[in-house]
Amino acid sequence: MDWLFETLGVEAIRLKESKLDCDACKIDSSLSRTDEYNKETKCCLFKPYWSSLAIGYWAQNHDVESLLKKQSDRLVFLPVGVLHTLEERREYSRLSGKKMEDVKPCSFFNEEKKHCNIWQARPATCASFFCTSGYQKGMELYSRYEDLVMGLESQLVRAWFCSLNYTDRDLDLLVDYFDEDVNISLPQHLVIDSVSEATAMYKDCYNWVKKKNWGMVKEYELLVDEFRQLC
Repeated sequence: MDWLFETLGVEAIRLKESKLDCDACKIDSSLSRTDEYNKETKCCLFKPYWSSLAIGYWAQNHDVESLLKKQSDRLVFLPVGVLHTLEERREYSRLSGKKMEDVKPCSFFNEEKKHCNIWQARPATCASFFCTSGYQKGMELYSRYEDLVMGLESQLVRAWFCSLNYTDRDLDLLVDYFDEDVNISLPQHLVIDSVSEATAMYKDCYNWVKKKNWGMVKEYELLVDEFRQLC
């Protein structure tokens, strides 16, 4: 999540992990993990939400529009970002008993090269997830880190969303739409049909957030100090 903290102008957390190696995992190998982790799955099979803010950041130096167009049949384009279709999201939650090779990985996972196509600006839920840790309090701190970065990102996206004169009802509908157990249809003004239009909107989101002076987040500063003590 370096990109998020760069946007906010705060120090990014970096911690070297001896047991955590996403490059060595690549879906088809076995790594030692904590008991809480579902060993039947791999991270890259999860179908995440990619925020308008993260996409806007990635679009500065990458051809986001072409990337999204290639996967458009698997995605839904919303003002707040990109979401996998309900069918795709439900597939992950019902993995039990299935072989991993029978399940499509995330649409942003490069199956040929075995890595994430958007790694440096990957969704907060991906960047803040850790399946194991070599530190005694690592998983505890990672849990707090996850809550913090996801909360930060969602607050920034919400602030931008509200600046566009969308209503609280619109936000409630989007929250319900994210719930894979709820099958609802969104009104047309909350669904973006054109990938080009969506890409332009996501760029606007990043530029809007970047220009604001958000200041330091106290909870984050305290967490940075705790991570430093681990190193």
